[in-house]
Formats: sequence, structure tokens, C-alpha cells
Amino acid sequence: MAKLSDPISILKGIGPAKVKQFAALNIFTLQDLICHFPRGYEDRTRLVTIDKLEVDQPACFKAVVMNHPRTSHIRKGLDLTKVQVADHTGRLNLTFFNQKFTTEQLQYGKEYIFYGAVSGDFIGYSMTNPVFEALDSQPVTTRRVLPIYPLTAGLSNAAMRKAILQAMAVCDPPQEILPDDVRAQYGLLDAQRAYSAIHAPTSMEEAELAKKRMVF
Repeated sequence: MAKLSDPISILKGIGPAKVKQFAALNIFTLQDLICHFPRGYEDRTRLVTIDKLEVDQPACFKAVVMNHPRTSHIRKGLDLTKVQVADHTGRLNLTFFNQKFTTEQLQYGKEYIFYGAVSGDFIGYSMTNPVFEALDSQPVTTRRVLPIYPLTAGLSNAAMRKAILQAMAVCDPPQEILPDDVRAQYGLLDAQRAYSAIHAPTSMEEAELAKKRMVF
């Protein structure tokens, strides 16, 4: 079992370059990483139908792939993949830039969960670079409450979240410091659950409870 004082370099995938990026956020140890709290959350647990998607408002929806994705090489450094999806309320054209892997991952006739924001006007709507997951897959970026972290150049939200969850898996969270009666009086989560919930909440309500504990 790792210690909270261990450097983040012991984690898989964090080499010298990544160490420098995390250092820009004053993250040097596993404890620093675990205590790097989200600045907010995106509730991706609610699914809407295609006809309820609103312009510039990100949302999750379930749809079937209606044709085989086609990739066109537009110019050097730019590939364009297009596919159409549909549910019982309508159809939507999806466009992916430089994501040729979608040609293999999105299979004709199969249902997926997508997350993104539509754009367009009365002439027609479309969606660019939505994230997606198979309906039978483990929820990672859809169908969940997703923490959004403070970041720096070169570090994505996905990379930050992956590092934090890895740190929590290899060491115990900071110890409980509040007496049971104090937690009961103020309705506070215990430390272990609070650290787990603030980074991987099962609902927005649980995220708020975790935040309340950390603020206290």
C-alpha cells in the first residue's frame, strides 16, 4: 500500500513531463492529488430524446447508428468522419474531426449513449465530436455525474480524473479527524466516504454532501 506522502511519479502513466504539469497545480504527492477537488460537476445521468436537445446545451441521449460511418481525408492533418444516428423522435447528423477510430467503434444498427451539444438553426441541426459509449459498457463519460477539475496546459480533465482515481486505489484517504458526535450533529459524511464521493459521486446530492464535509 502506498503512502499519502509518496510522489505522484509512482503512479502508472505519470512520467517526468506529467510531473511538471501537475507541479504547475502544486500537486507533488498522492495527498496533493487526492485533495485536488473538483471545481464543479456535470450531471450526465439524465437522458433526453433527440427532439429535446437544445442548441449549445450539452446533454446525454440514446440513439441507434443508422449508417456505416464514413471518413474523408479533407487535407493534411484533417480527417472528417460523418454518421447519422436516430431515436424514436428524430435523426441527427454527427461529425468527428480527426477521430477515424469512430469508423470501427460505431457499428451500424447498434445503440449508444452520446454526450454533446447540438449546433445549427432551422435549416438543420448537427453535433460535432460528441463522446459516446456502448449501451452495455461501464459508464465512464456518460450516464454519471462527472467531476470537472481545475487544470493547466497539457492536462485534460480525463487525465486528472484517471490519476486521482488511481491514487485513491493505491492508498488510504486522509484519516478521519472529526468525532462521531460532531459528524452526527451537522449531518456530515465520514472522511473515507467524503473523499470517495467528491471524486466519484453517484448523484449530484452525494456530491453536495461531500462538498459540505470538505468545506466544514
